[in-house]
Amino acid sequence: MQNYCDIASWYYYNFCMEKYDIELSCECGKFSGAIKQSKAASGNHLVCACDDCKSFLYWLKKDNSLYSLHEGAELYQTTPSSFQIKSGKEFLKLFRLSPKGLDRWYVNCCNSPIANCIGAKQNFIGFSTQNFKFNSLMDKQLKIGEISAVCNSKIEDRKADIPHYKKFPLSVGFKVAKFLLSGKIKTQLCRNPLYEEGEPIGETILIDFESRKEILQNI
Repeated sequence: MQNYCDIASWYYYNFCMEKYDIELSCECGKFSGAIKQSKAASGNHLVCACDDCKSFLYWLKKDNSLYSLHEGAELYQTTPSSFQIKSGKEFLKLFRLSPKGLDRWYVNCCNSPIANCIGAKQNFIGFSTQNFKFNSLMDKQLKIGEISAVCNSKIEDRKADIPHYKKFPLSVGFKVAKFLLSGKIKTQLCRNPLYEEGEPIGETILIDFESRKEILQNI
């Protein structure tokens, strides 16, 4: 019985666990990482068309190449403890649009957006899906699922193939709230390799009000 259990455990951790893992790398390939998942599409796959997400891509000069078909940033929100950095840690930088804004991570080797965080102590991270590497469309659908919603859209169309909302729908908000609450109960879920002892591992860049105003006029 013991041998059977050992074999079953080995098979699970070496095949089943890796089945849902997501490999990622920046545009030039100097930065790479992975998201470990124990089941399929456990996070939020959505498009955010808010001014802040679009401003970030504009500042990176990636607004033309990285806007999704729905005129926003395509994101996959999950738990930070699932994230592993493999290479290129030295290229990571933190960008903020305001002193209390989201922590928006990118790599300065090629200005690829990496992830958005609500600080170092919250069970939440949203990755830019353009960095994800999949073997096929089926592989993508298995690991992150279909886009569930376009949030902060200019139009409201809940009956579209991908529903559009002017804000965040309850389904998305519920998942985010569930992430945050579970992080309060299991603090190990909040472990984030983008921070060490609560501090960002890369330089923080905060733009001034005039720069922010200029960006808003151009997005």
